[in-house]
Amino acid sequence: MSDTSQTVLAIISASPLSGHHLYEALSAIMVLATYGQAVQLVFVGDAIQSLQHRVGSTDLQDSHPTPFKSVQAMIESFEFYDLVPVWVAGQTLPASTVVECVAVALDQVRTDQFKAVLTW
Repeated sequence: MSDTSQTVLAIISASPLSGHHLYEALSAIMVLATYGQAVQLVFVGDAIQSLQHRVGSTDLQDSHPTPFKSVQAMIESFEFYDLVPVWVAGQTLPASTVVECVAVALDQVRTDQFKAVLTW
């Protein structure tokens, strides 16, 4: 995104197992995008696990839990809402992601240049 002055920066840190917290955050972001608001998503910490492409993992000892199906479906639809590429902060990209991702250093992002900053 070249012009960030009209873009909302949304920072998601909720893990895939945070229940409705992650679902509601993504729902709010998608409402903004539906009504034409430019949104740049940043996934940090445990939220990055939500971006991983996981097929039917049933292992309870899995270190990367599968998000709820509704959350996974929302993430898969990001491209239809012009929410890609998604920024991944603070670490390397997961090996296989559901949507297009770009690694960024969050401490180098100028948050004052965005219209608003939302955190979940």
